[in-house]
Amino acid sequence: MINLFTTIVFSLSFIGLLIGSIIDIKTREVPDVLTFGLIATGFCLALVASIVYTDVSYIINSLLGFMLC
Repeated sequence: MINLFTTIVFSLSFIGLLIGSIIDIKTREVPDVLTFGLIATGFCLALVASIVYTDVSYIINSLLGFMLC
């Protein structure tokens, strides 16, 4: 069963990607504000998950994934 936190994360990701896709189709460019905003949101959600679940692996995995890409 998917919990509320996972639903919120998927919803925010879907909305951000949908907005980015629509802007990209119209202007052929995705604004940096949207890109950096989604990155910051991802870090914030990983930090919240680390605090809520008292497990630092969420934020560590987020930072490692960011550094690898």
